[in-house]
Amino acid sequence: VYLSAYTSVQPTKPAEPVQTTPKTAPVPQKQATAPTKIYLRVPNMECEKFKYAKNLVDIFNEGSLSVIFYDSSTKKYSEYSQKMYCSDYVISELKKLLGEENCILK
Repeated sequence: VYLSAYTSVQPTKPAEPVQTTPKTAPVPQKQATAPTKIYLRVPNMECEKFKYAKNLVDIFNEGSLSVIFYDSSTKKYSEYSQKMYCSDYVISELKKLLGEENCILK
């Protein structure tokens, strides 16, 4: 819109104050942290399930997830020297192999 000296301008009303509700502090959300360890329970360190699980860890070893095997026969934990990449595929394969209750992410 262009104004010229011959155009009259009507005064505008001042804007009414807008009612705002007081803001409350946002509730902090607990962020899901990525797991750093996986515990794999195997019957013993010589069985086929252990060998298959170890092979999966060796194949997907480019990650930062520490792998800890639990030998049910000797009741001992041993941390594996390789770290594993935590992907949904690998975790699902380990759970299929060892059972849901034998694969724990922490």
